[in-house]
Order: sequence, then C-alpha cells, then structure tokens
Amino acid sequence: MNSLDFMNLLVGWHYDGSKNLSQAGMQTLKKMIIHQDSGLAMLDFAKNRKDLTDYDYWCLLGILYIHGGYWSFITPDLWRLLLSSSRPQRNMIMQPSEHKILEGLPENVICYRIHHSKEEHDWISYTISRWVIPEIVKEYRKHNAFYSVEKFEVAKQDIDFFFGRNYEDEIVVLDRSKVKKIKEVNNDRI
Repeated sequence: MNSLDFMNLLVGWHYDGSKNLSQAGMQTLKKMIIHQDSGLAMLDFAKNRKDLTDYDYWCLLGILYIHGGYWSFITPDLWRLLLSSSRPQRNMIMQPSEHKILEGLPENVICYRIHHSKEEHDWISYTISRWVIPEIVKEYRKHNAFYSVEKFEVAKQDIDFFFGRNYEDEIVVLDRSKVKKIKEVNNDRI
C-alpha cells in the first residue's frame, strides 16, 4: 500500500466522512493519526469506543482496518469480534462508492487470498482483483512475507464488507466456512 494516512482514507472518492464525526470521534481520529504507524492507534480507538457514536465506531474502525498495519497487533478473531459488533449503522464502515461496487458484484464472486506464510491458517480478507496480485506479491517478497496464492468463490450475500480505498478491491468475509476453495494458483507465474 502507498503511504496513505488516515485522512486520505476518511476523505476521498468525492466523499467526506469526517463531517459526520462527533466531537469524541474527531478527538479519537486525531489521536489515531498521531499513532497511525503503531498499534497505539488501535488502543486509542479501543479506549474511546464507548464514547463514540455508532457512526464514529464504524467509520474509524473501517479506517483502522483499511490502514492495514495492525495485523501484527490484532488477530483475525479480534477483527471478527470488532467487525461483528451489533452497533447500528454497520454500513457506515464503507463509503457510498464501495456500497455501489458491492451491490454490483455478481451473485458468486471469485476472490484470491495471498498467504504470508505456511503457518497462516486464519484470515478474513480476499482480493477480487486478479490484476493486483502480482503487485502485492512483489511487495510481500521484498519483506520475505509471501508464501502462496489461493483462489476461492463466495456468494455475494456472504460478503460482509467491500473496501476499495486500499487499492486492492478487498472483500471481508467473517465466516470462512462461506468461502469455498477452488484451487491453488500457480505461484511460479506471479
């Protein structure tokens, strides 16, 4: 991912999500911006989540998820817990353009998972853009963090979220049993 900061993830695609944040949401966002390159940004969110409106919760959680630097601090199970919250306005985690893309997907979606290591056994995210895989793999290989790519199929109704702001066209499926493996991709050709 390019050097995206939190404001670029909140304000973009002709949509300004910050104008709907409460005062507590803006204060939390400011702290998250200061700590965006460490796990402290997630702690800022967690400490203040009870003071956040439902909109704040979903909007800021979406930014934390998309920013992507928190996978070393947060397990897929913790992401599932946070993303499965029963707080209202869950749909506010996505921008309007992302809702449109999700609605426009076919009933069955082909997606890909880029694995970081042989030991990776749990995940919630997939890319639906085959063309972006070589670029991501190239970045992972620079950090010796690439293992393999697998191809899957999932029903659109089982996709929880779509994020396009991270340039990966990423879907999130919280229940992995809903995603069916099709095959291992030929990793030598990536």
